[in-house]
Amino acid sequence: LSFSVDARTQEAGIYRLLGLHRISLLLMILLQSLILSIPSCILGLILAQALFVPATQFLASVLSTELSPILPPQSFIYGIMLGIIVPLIATIQPIQNALKVSPSNAFNSTKSKSISSGFS
Repeated sequence: LSFSVDARTQEAGIYRLLGLHRISLLLMILLQSLILSIPSCILGLILAQALFVPATQFLASVLSTELSPILPPQSFIYGIMLGIIVPLIATIQPIQNALKVSPSNAFNSTKSKSISSGFS
């Protein structure tokens, strides 16, 4: 989720330079994390169910028993919890870094990088 902590930190510093409050920045980063993790979580649950069917058929034939081809409800609950909580935990460090940078330092850092790369 944090593709580039440096870029995200500079982006957050610039948002703060433009007047965004710390709590708004925190909510923005958490919302971005959720926007990415919820579709991934749903896709993961669909794939898990799709792979569970042939796995249960194989095990049923090997064990000579009958198994339900539907994932138990607690599996979906655990999947949703992990699919949402883990990405939120993963955003803690980028959020801490983003809130530590003063807006003026983020602007100066971005400006110096654009000058050194030939952009002005």
